Amino acid sequence: MKVMNFTYTKANGTSSKRVFMPLISPNTMYEGLDISELSDEDQATFCVEAEALKQEYLAKLNALQNQYDVVHSYRRFDPTKMSDVSVENI
Repeated sequence: MKVMNFTYTKANGTSSKRVFMPLISPNTMYEGLDISELSDEDQATFCVEAEALKQEYLAKLNALQNQYDVVHSYRRFDPTKMSDVSVENI
């Protein structure tokens, strides 16, 4: 799991140190799995199974967030306002 440490400076000039576990990185492209080569039936089956796994993951992640009381800690940070960035893989 990747963890980032950085100083974040808001538009009003205030700054704060942050420790952040990125879930989505800055991007301008769609990213995902190209399932074009699968048959229509396999596409549908794959999508149903993938969605079930996603929902299971999200439920477990939500339980973990509740356990550590970080349910309302989702944030977005503008990379142009970040400085002193270091990244660790844990």
